Amino acid sequence: SFDAAIFELCMALLAGATLVMPPDHVIADPAAFADFLEAERISVMTLPPTYLQVLPRRNYDALRVIITAGEAPRLGDVSYYCSQIEYYNAYGPTESSIWTTIRRVLPGSDAHTMVSNLGVPIRNLSVWVLDSNLKLMPINHFGEICIGGVGVAQGYLNDAERTRRQFVTNP
Repeated sequence: SFDAAIFELCMALLAGATLVMPPDHVIADPAAFADFLEAERISVMTLPPTYLQVLPRRNYDALRVIITAGEAPRLGDVSYYCSQIEYYNAYGPTESSIWTTIRRVLPGSDAHTMVSNLGVPIRNLSVWVLDSNLKLMPINHFGEICIGGVGVAQGYLNDAERTRRQFVTNP
């Protein structure tokens, strides 16, 4: 399994919903997956933007929320879906377990904002954009995304060197 599976399991349980897991052969065929969404009346789905890109664009009657995560969203898909249903883009490296930030993309957002804004940190996490000296960068400047809080891993198991390179003390 993978880290996002934990989120999906917990989201369904905490909402009193049903978690529906398609078989592998359905996942492998985007048209079959689209049929599955309709047949099972899926209302919330989380998937990578690459998969959303190949999914047939239909009016999925029951679908009310799409969450994409794992990579940058595709402008065409964001624009298409956010005009019909709630569309969220989530971001988070493995080191902060599942997601770090989430953002609802609103219809009418400009193209740059639709695909580049990572949103706000989820509870118990903080996000900073820092320079190479770990100094805070001004708004709208490039830098390294650094994450802090209880959701950040302690380090890499049995890999002290990689932990030293990737994990720094909060400045």
